[in-house]
Amino acid sequence: RLYIYPGQGFGTGSHETTFLCLKLYTELESSFSSCLDFGCGSGILGIGFKLFDKDSLCHLYDIDIEALKNCEQNIKLNDLELKDFSLILPKDRSQIDNKYKLVFANILQNVLLEEINFLSNSLELNGYLILSGLLVGQEELIIKEYTELNPSLEYVKAEYLGDWVAILMKKTSIELQK
Repeated sequence: RLYIYPGQGFGTGSHETTFLCLKLYTELESSFSSCLDFGCGSGILGIGFKLFDKDSLCHLYDIDIEALKNCEQNIKLNDLELKDFSLILPKDRSQIDNKYKLVFANILQNVLLEEINFLSNSLELNGYLILSGLLVGQEELIIKEYTELNPSLEYVKAEYLGDWVAILMKKTSIELQK
C-alpha cells in the first residue's frame, strides 16, 4: 500500500497519468538500483519505487519547495526514512549527476520537450524512461523528438487511460561524444 497526503503537490494516485506511470514501472518486473522522479510533486512515483526497491537510490526533484515538503510528509507516512531519499530543488540541480536505471517524468508536454537533453542523458545503459502528463495525441511528438535527439533511446510502448497516455522508453546504447 502507498499512502499519499496530496498537500499542494500533484500526485494523489487517482490521476490517470500517475496510475499509468506506476503500471509501466510494475510491469517491468525488474529491480532497479536507482531512480529519479523528475517533477515529483507529492513524491508518489519515487515513494512507490522505494517501496519496491528499498535498497536503491532515489532522487526526488521539483521546482517547488512546498512540493518537497509534501514529499517529506509522504515519505514518513509510508514508514520510509528521509535519509533514504535526496530531495532536490533547481538551485541544487547539479547534484543530479547520476545515471539512473529508471527515470519518471510525469509533467506537461512543454516541460518534457524543454528537458529532453537532461532526461534522455540521465539514463544508464538499459535504463528506462517513463514519460507522462500527456494527452492522447501528444505522444507522437514526444516519441519523435526524444528518439531523434537521442538515437540511443528506443520507444518500447505507450499505455492509455481515458484522455491520457504514458510512454516507456529504454536506453539501448551509449552515444560516443565527439
